[in-house]
Amino acid sequence: MAGAAWSVPVIALAAAAPASAASQFVCPPVPANASWVASSTGTGSGNTQGNQGASWAGTGATRNFTFQRDNASTASNYVLRLTAPLSVVTGRTYQIRYAIQTQRGCNGSTTTVNTNFDGYIAGQRVGGRSTKSGFGNQLQDPPACNAGYTAAQTISLNYTATSTGTVQLEMRFTAFPTTGGNNDDYRITPSIVCL
Repeated sequence: MAGAAWSVPVIALAAAAPASAASQFVCPPVPANASWVASSTGTGSGNTQGNQGASWAGTGATRNFTFQRDNASTASNYVLRLTAPLSVVTGRTYQIRYAIQTQRGCNGSTTTVNTNFDGYIAGQRVGGRSTKSGFGNQLQDPPACNAGYTAAQTISLNYTATSTGTVQLEMRFTAFPTTGGNNDDYRITPSIVCL
């Protein structure tokens, strides 16, 4: 009887240990707006020059980043990169999602400025979408003026951390050379799910 009585606490403690360890992990949120660092290469004009017209809006799960693209130089692509640190834990799997929407500018032009969006984590490309014809993952062209945003197209990647520390998230916009076009809007809503 005494042996049986003592076996109950031992079993209870063994069962409680994994639950306690699991409760210590907290899935990280999308980095705060101020954590994202912008850099650009190439030439452009209008709303993208000097990162003007590219900004965060909203809060929580609906927080999004909008990239406004106007006409550019005919000599080079304009590339805007946004990077932010993300803390990860060894062995944990993080699903990074980017919901992408487009909206046509209303400056009288019917030309869409071809633009790519690509997402990265720890230097690994999540995937991307493009309004440029011939790309495998086609992004919906912005609709007619004042028609609002298109339905979201989502790209995602499961990333399993190989060490505990910080990795970089990156959102990259590439606008192709053109002599004119709408200041189209590209709205990206990022999210993180821990699997």
